[in-house]
Amino acid sequence: MAISGLIFASHVAIADQLNTWQVLPRPERFSELYFTDYHQLPASLYVGSTQRVRFTVHNLEHRTTTYQYTIVAFAPDRLAQQQLASGSLTLGQNESQVITQALTTPALSQRIMIQVSLQYSGILPGGVQPSTETQSIHYWLKVPNAPKGAK
Repeated sequence: MAISGLIFASHVAIADQLNTWQVLPRPERFSELYFTDYHQLPASLYVGSTQRVRFTVHNLEHRTTTYQYTIVAFAPDRLAQQQLASGSLTLGQNESQVITQALTTPALSQRIMIQVSLQYSGILPGGVQPSTETQSIHYWLKVPNAPKGAK
């Protein structure tokens, strides 16, 4: 019994050292963010029109993760912007959630970018400690009745 305990302790020590050297395989950690119905995103809307945007967050971080999202409209030069929505959600490993947000089209410009940004505490490949991660998706929208050059 003493020899088997010594062998087990030796294997644990070897595994710990290999892990420290980062030569053992580690799970790939990431989160997915995508438009759920990308083919149904509007190409054009009038100022004040309401649209529904659906996006999915899928947690593959190998731990429970809390996400904060914001939806912002930007003018093409990115000088003018308006926050349209925000929220948070918590997902366990391999869980996903579809978020549906009603957005009102702002009068920023005749062409605007609608951007969904996600911020969360993740672990980078090869990393051990959590760090703040961000990712975003966007689409362009024509706003025919917005003033030209509106700011």
